[in-house]
Amino acid sequence: GIDGVGELDKALSTACTICLVVFFITGILIGAEAFFKATGQDVPQNLYQFLVEGVNYVFTPSLLIFFACSINLGLLKSAQIDEANDYIRRQQEQNRR
Repeated sequence: GIDGVGELDKALSTACTICLVVFFITGILIGAEAFFKATGQDVPQNLYQFLVEGVNYVFTPSLLIFFACSINLGLLKSAQIDEANDYIRRQQEQNRR
């Protein structure tokens, strides 16, 4: 029912937000590595280790999961709008009678 749709909406919105934040943070970290390499400096060992062990594996999947959640949230909202428009049309038809 409506409660389930509300919970799904909330879950998809939360997932989108989390994935987007993770994507931005990993992008900043990868950008920091690129900055060190572009300026000819050595990447600090702890940053390099963190990038190799975790960040590089999270970057692309976080974007793909964000897209999946975003698309599903868009489809859900589209269905809600269609349902609301149908309800409004039915109400207008009843008022004309």
